[in-house]
Amino acid sequence: MIVPRGIDATIAEWDEEALLLSPLGQSAARFRHDATIAAGDQVELGGLYWRAIAVPGHDMDALAFHNPRFLAGLSFCQSVNARYLQHSDEMLADWLVRDLLRAGALREVDGMLLAV
Repeated sequence: MIVPRGIDATIAEWDEEALLLSPLGQSAARFRHDATIAAGDQVELGGLYWRAIAVPGHDMDALAFHNPRFLAGLSFCQSVNARYLQHSDEMLADWLVRDLLRAGALREVDGMLLAV
């Protein structure tokens, strides 16, 4: 099991207060981790290589994982669009293409979109 570096000592000590278990009236089975991962590290999961990206917020050690060949955001975009934006499918597709071009995940060659 791999855990984010920064919370590894808290997990090893099983500090239920710091893990926000006892303050929230929750419990969890104690476990031990084999390794840690930090922002910038790369890990192979499911036959794909993923780069860890820091996404601090309510959990300052939180990580997200990015693989440039894997696009999981499409379903997220569709659900956000359906609930909040309510754009037509064509407007959503245009927005998504512009965003992917800007992010460098797509490039346009001879009028065709190519994944980078």
